[in-house]
Amino acid sequence: MKQQWTRFAEWTCDWWTLRAQCQALRERVLRAEQARGIAEAALARERARAARPSDEGACLPSLSAAEIERLAVLAEECGEAVQAVGKVLRHGYQSSSPFGRAPNRLGLEREMGDVRAAIERMIAAGDVRGSSVYYYRCRKLDNGGKWMHHQ
Repeated sequence: MKQQWTRFAEWTCDWWTLRAQCQALRERVLRAEQARGIAEAALARERARAARPSDEGACLPSLSAAEIERLAVLAEECGEAVQAVGKVLRHGYQSSSPFGRAPNRLGLEREMGDVRAAIERMIAAGDVRGSSVYYYRCRKLDNGGKWMHHQ
């Protein structure tokens, strides 16, 4: 009986030792995972900080917020002009909306004026050179006709 009790005591002692070792190992793993999580979070914050533009509001480092805004206005006005062209192509110049709007010709003229205003604003700001814009305009007028079928 004493021998059995001794084996039981040894087994119990081993069990408690093993349990304590497992608990210590579990705590060590948890601390390592927390440390890794903290390090990964810090790395993610650093990457996000590095990806942010230095000039607030600027999307590209080589463009100012004002340049981006003028380009956005030009793109928007060009899109509206394309939409007006689509309406003329589908319904004709004289057609208008059934809701009492002006004829499609007037809408196209208005959008073309808005595009010209956006271009002139960019020239005035120095985003593009007016002389280059004028040169390419003249070149298109001179050479563009040979590609047209009905002009």
